[in-house]
Amino acid sequence: MDELKAQWDAILATHAAVIADPALTRYAVVVLVVGLLAGFILGFALRAFISARRRRAARMRARW
Repeated sequence: MDELKAQWDAILATHAAVIADPALTRYAVVVLVVGLLAGFILGFALRAFISARRRRAARMRARW
């Protein structure tokens, strides 16, 4: 339990350091926004790829 508390305290200390330093805060926000954008782009690309495969499979079934 003490190890868990030590890890939690380290996380909170890191969090406080990031909030206190404006450059780190800006960096954290940029990383978050870039990660969200990348997630959306990859999600839409995956969705388009899956739907294209389904359309292609449906065309193949329609030919037979």
